[in-house]
Amino acid sequence: IGETTIRDGIYKSKKIFREDPNIYHMNKSIYTTCDHEHPHYYFRSPKMKMIQGERIITRPLYLYIFDVPIIGLPFAILPSTSGGRQSGWIMPSFGVSNRNGTFFQKLGYYWAPNDYLDGKILMDFYDEDRIELNSSMRYIKRYKYNGNISSTYKRKLNETNNINDLFTNKSIENFDIKWIHNQQIDNTQNLNVNWIYVTSSDFYNDSYDLNTRTQQKLESSAAYSKVWSAYNNRLSVSLSESYDLNKEVEIPECTALDENGLCQQQEVFFRNRVLPNLRFSHSNSKLFGQGDKWFNSIYFNLSSQYKGFQKIGNIYYDTSENGLNNDWEVRDTSRYDNSLTHNINFSMPTKLFGWLNLNPSLYLNEGWIFRYNNNGEEKEGFKRRLTGGLNLSASTTIYGLFGLNKFNINSIRHIMTPTISLNYTPDFSKRLLGLDLGYFSDDQNPNTNDDYFNNSMIGSTPTNEIRKINLNLSNNFQLKLNDSLQTKMDFLRWNVSTGYNFIADEFKLDIIKSRIIYTPNSKFNFDFTMYNEPYQLDENLNRINKYDSFPKLTYLQGSTEISLFGNKTITQNENIKVDTLNSDDKNQLYNSNKFFEPEIGENTIWDLDLRIGAKLQKTIINDNIGWDKTLWVQPILKLNLTERWKMTYAGQIDMIENQIISHNMYFYRSLHCWEFGFKWWPSGNGSGFLLNIRVKSPDLKDIKLKSSGGRLFGL
Repeated sequence: IGETTIRDGIYKSKKIFREDPNIYHMNKSIYTTCDHEHPHYYFRSPKMKMIQGERIITRPLYLYIFDVPIIGLPFAILPSTSGGRQSGWIMPSFGVSNRNGTFFQKLGYYWAPNDYLDGKILMDFYDEDRIELNSSMRYIKRYKYNGNISSTYKRKLNETNNINDLFTNKSIENFDIKWIHNQQIDNTQNLNVNWIYVTSSDFYNDSYDLNTRTQQKLESSAAYSKVWSAYNNRLSVSLSESYDLNKEVEIPECTALDENGLCQQQEVFFRNRVLPNLRFSHSNSKLFGQGDKWFNSIYFNLSSQYKGFQKIGNIYYDTSENGLNNDWEVRDTSRYDNSLTHNINFSMPTKLFGWLNLNPSLYLNEGWIFRYNNNGEEKEGFKRRLTGGLNLSASTTIYGLFGLNKFNINSIRHIMTPTISLNYTPDFSKRLLGLDLGYFSDDQNPNTNDDYFNNSMIGSTPTNEIRKINLNLSNNFQLKLNDSLQTKMDFLRWNVSTGYNFIADEFKLDIIKSRIIYTPNSKFNFDFTMYNEPYQLDENLNRINKYDSFPKLTYLQGSTEISLFGNKTITQNENIKVDTLNSDDKNQLYNSNKFFEPEIGENTIWDLDLRIGAKLQKTIINDNIGWDKTLWVQPILKLNLTERWKMTYAGQIDMIENQIISHNMYFYRSLHCWEFGFKWWPSGNGSGFLLNIRVKSPDLKDIKLKSSGGRLFGL
């Protein structure tokens, strides 16, 4: 029996015939990546042709597990190179469901002609529902551009489950196209494209992938940018579209009747396009150049932006007689608006007495529109508006040091940063310096309908005069440890902020907001956010314009993260495996349906990440003042059950209602040349299970046994 090894593949054959120096024909051959004396699995073929350094062609091919034949294929192509990507077939997974019948998923071919281009096409087939083709192609030219093009084609049975009707008028076909392209034209120019097209608004509704199924808003864009670094200038041009699939099929409700007793016509826009967005900007620069004079510290930045905005949708007319049946007649409609804005900011940051940071600033915003509001009706015409305001901020940093020299702590450092900022914005509905600004048709008693810029692309005219002071105090406490490196660590942060509006008619003082973050070590932290109300409250929790003797707590939100683990006794030279994922990534992975090996060290018995969140908000409950309470726990537990068995448990528990919101268990085992994963969702709307057994070899990871059940996958 002849035997050879290529990469991690082992080939055995009873008879070998060499046709060419690099071409071999083999009879009664097997192929496996299992190096066990008696392989746990292998592929057997009566005829096999090996083109050395390229590929191996078999006809037919049978998969055996523990000498039991599992599945056969009429032919297959296997890799036969020392490395790199190789074209070849992608093996499917099979299953049965009550909804779609017998099916297979992800049967396809991978094509890799060179190092700069590859592509694949996959087919899903459900014998009582549809056929689906997924294709994609990636391309790259180093330091120049990269991108990918993908498309999904579906032909789905309509009001029948007879697969013989799949290519008749009893079926529906739809497709989508996606294109992503990123190109660096040179060091100063970039081009980015993200485009998507779909033929039907319900195209993604029957996808087995949850993220795809919930994708109901399509975003497309194309952007070009040019930078002149020496002059701090930047130019960008972009086009974009937002397509709301739900709104396209949304039927409006009758909200009001006209004088004829019919529902008033309604507009529903489902496509929003920016055609185009042209922006030029100049970043912070000295206004009067270099020098030692006071005016040499004056900086400015400016920008100009032209935006064209198109909305596409439907107008609904009521054709019923009584206005109650919502017998809508639908007509297409579109609308195009454009605007031009200019912004310029001046600032003069300076330091006084060596410790006080001052930064006065002035900002001016000018907007041009070409369609304006005239007492509630739109009119074509040009209007311009200039607004602005003044800011002044002052801050300093104060340091304090407390010697301790106990508990391995050398000292505690306190860094305190108080900041005061003053803001002034005029009321632009009134005369300014005796001048009528002309932003309202009636400047004596202005209201929303009198504002020429109401519902315009540059927004309504600011009518609230602001003279406000904002106060912020940031505290940072650091520990300096008694170790050889004199390590410093932040263990407590406390931030408090509020504001005072001098010209408000009432409630001049803002709510006092504070946040505390306590981190005693890397395995444990607390995060609290609190709102304190400085004014008295009546029996309905409405504010009374009287200060309270002590600001009352009205809102509290807190969370903590705890990481604990238990280890076996380990020697000094043994390594401890550490999970490098952050808590958010862990929570997403361990609650997904992905196949993975849990990150837990060989000498770790258990590893627990515990997230606890709580919220208290003062509210009215059954005509009484009470607290709306929320308390949840998110545990992620990892266990080394045996030397080869690993288990994880992840979930979320509502501690107020004493119920499990969601939870799952995942079992993983290494099987020498295979790996096993079983995930179980015991309860809830998403209850079900997922079983995966796949080959460890990177060449054969698409070869797997997969079984699923329950409602989790919509099958």
